Amino acid sequence: MGSQKISTGGCLIVDDKVLVVRRSPKESFLTGWFELPGGGVEFGESPQDAVIREFFEETNIRVSIVDIIRVFSYVSDDNSKHTVEIVFLVKALSNVSDIRLSEEHDDFRWISLDELNNLKISEEIKKNILAGFERTKKS
Repeated sequence: MGSQKISTGGCLIVDDKVLVVRRSPKESFLTGWFELPGGGVEFGESPQDAVIREFFEETNIRVSIVDIIRVFSYVSDDNSKHTVEIVFLVKALSNVSDIRLSEEHDDFRWISLDELNNLKISEEIKKNILAGFERTKKS
């Protein structure tokens, strides 16, 4: 039987652009692909606390939760891991120009919806970003 994991992502939209980060060559999975900042929920940690912690660890930006925008799950190709991902719309509490990336990522971009198909981004991450933009229209 495989393992299960809960993961989080944070969708930060500023001036109609979303922050995406590129997975560094040190990462064995999806190297060179862009994603939303986020990561695994540690034992005893809430998903909300996890995305706030991971966002800061990966970008040096402090954020707060606005809303849950998407929940989805997937099973790895080899059927060894089932991941449930919770994606949050977040807002910045610190200066977004002070980005410092962790070793997990080697580049970042602020992209508009029009630029979404110009980068290596998985279909699931695109859905997360679209959900974030949809949610910002409602506020």
